[in-house]
Amino acid sequence: MKKFILLLMFGVCGMMAQAATKYEINVAGVEVTSDNCSNIAPASNNDIESGYAVYNPSTNTLTCYSIKIRRTGNGSYGIHNRKCDYLKIVFRGSCRVATADHAMNLARSTTIALDGGSSVDVFTGGDAHALNLGSYAYYISGSGYLTIDGKNAIHGNGSGSTTVYFQGGEVTAKSKIKANHALESFKAVFYEGADLTIESNGSYTSVNNVAMTFNGRETVLSPAGAYYSNSGVYTEGGSQITSNDIYISDNYVAKLTSEYFPNLNFRLKLRQLFPKG
Repeated sequence: MKKFILLLMFGVCGMMAQAATKYEINVAGVEVTSDNCSNIAPASNNDIESGYAVYNPSTNTLTCYSIKIRRTGNGSYGIHNRKCDYLKIVFRGSCRVATADHAMNLARSTTIALDGGSSVDVFTGGDAHALNLGSYAYYISGSGYLTIDGKNAIHGNGSGSTTVYFQGGEVTAKSKIKANHALESFKAVFYEGADLTIESNGSYTSVNNVAMTFNGRETVLSPAGAYYSNSGVYTEGGSQITSNDIYISDNYVAKLTSEYFPNLNFRLKLRQLFPKG
């Protein structure tokens, strides 16, 4: 009987020792735990073509080092924040997340931080979204480059539920692969340092059900003379923008329009030097 109890105790202790902490995050289908968080790129996972990711539980930070993720099939999320509140995802180097389903499915509040000089491509070729967001607050910050493309580049749960704070970096949001709105159903808040280009394919409006709030010097620089209302982006003539790209930034001195630069030749020369102006 004593031997049986001892064996049972050893068995229970062994099971307790093996139980890993789960952080409610998946990277390329790999569940992040205390056992693998120091190097989330198992050799057996062909969905991670190169690079790797590290999760630091003490800072709640997932850092992606030149990671290249490619996944196919339904539910094939590149990065999935299931239940990790206030997760910070840092991209370093040249990164790519390419999937058939939502490229980044972020069900809880998340910060996407673009390290200086980083270049990040996030896109889905399926009937899904590049950034699929829940009813929380999200932040895009840093000084790198982020290009996102999907049925919606950024999709939320409504302007009263989802808020995206643009706090830095150069972000290009597209709806080119699958024709739809580039930005859909959230509230966008812009701060100094924000730089956002929105590209649609012309079949749909570039933005839909997106309430925009400008807290810094930001303005709609392109198309020339455009202004924003919470029901959409319109030109001065009242026509809704569809095929035109939209460029929003606070990094400007004056708009390259006839109002500020009456001389056409000079204005065209400036456009060559500053194509986004």
